[in-house]
This record gives sequence, C-alpha cells and structure tokens, in this order.
Amino acid sequence: MDELTFSGRASLASPEMTWRLGDEALDWTSDKGHGRLSLADISQVRLYAMPKATMPMLGGATLTPGFEQCLVTPKRGKMLRLVSSHFKGVGDFEDRSASFDPFVQALLRRTAAANPRARLLQGAPNGIWSLWLGVLILCLLCGAFGLAVVVEGFKLGFAGHWVEVLGGAVFVAVCAVNARSMWRLVSQARGRARLDAAE
Repeated sequence: MDELTFSGRASLASPEMTWRLGDEALDWTSDKGHGRLSLADISQVRLYAMPKATMPMLGGATLTPGFEQCLVTPKRGKMLRLVSSHFKGVGDFEDRSASFDPFVQALLRRTAAANPRARLLQGAPNGIWSLWLGVLILCLLCGAFGLAVVVEGFKLGFAGHWVEVLGGAVFVAVCAVNARSMWRLVSQARGRARLDAAE
C-alpha cells in the first residue's frame, strides 16, 4: 500500500507535525523531534467532531473552527492527536479536511488489519462529554436564576428596581447564548461505541 502524508498544527502550544502512514507504522516529525508507532501497538483510535465555537457578544468572532479530531492511544506511551484544522495564527485556521479524511480512514483500516483487537471509536470521550453536559446544566440553572431576578424585579416595581431587572435580563441572554453553544457540543459529540474501519 502507498504511504500517506498529513501535516498540520493543532494549536498555538503545538508544533507543526508531519505524519506519515505506512503499511506497518505511523511516523511523525516536527521541529521538536520525531517518533514511530507500530500499528500493531495501537490499542484505540477515537474520531469525533468539534463544532465551530464563536463569541456572539463580540460580533460572532471565531474562537475555534469546526474540525475533526483523531486520538490515537498506544498500548504504552503518550496519546497522539491529529486535527483537521491547521492553526496559522490567533483566530486564523486553515481547513485541511481534504488530506485529513483519507489519512484517518486509511489509519483506521490499517490499524484494524494490524491489530484486530484495537478499539475504533467515534464520539467524544465520556469524561469530556460529561463535562460539557455539566456546563450546559450550569448555564440553564444560572439562566433560571437570572429570570427569577427579572420576575421579582417586576413584582417589586420596575421603576425602583430597573437595575436588577436589566442586569438580570443581560445575564439571562448571556446564559442562553452559552447554553446554545454547549447544547451543540453535547448533541453533536455524543457518538456510537464502534466505528467501522470501512467508513
């Protein structure tokens, strides 16, 4: 089989990586060094999508683009992370799905062939998904509190409590925006347990 190549920089804190996938191993190089992982020594590959994150209060500024993430867990050693977006600078990302998708699909197929016991998973890890769900619930509770402040302000008289009413209304709006973003994360990142290597 042909050797496939994919390159990209995951974030500001990460160096640009060049990944090479052969028949038996996954190799990577960067300005910080290089490494090699036998496909037979991979215990798990997880693929999941991250929705685009924006800041509506700042005119819809992009915090992070929507991208796919592939986590490769070896039997021993540190987990490897590949993402479909290339970090070029703060707020500046390049979509590299055109090379990421075939690379990851080949990685899934070749890993399954080299190690039939490897787990091929789709969806965010349970810990991350649970954290997002917790933040969503917190946003909803805070929004309910803000709404209660608004209602109570009107009951006591808007003229004398307009600061509380307006402050509560702004708080509810902020909670609603954040809850919407968290709902997208929770609903889209929850995946099925097994990923077919042929997909």
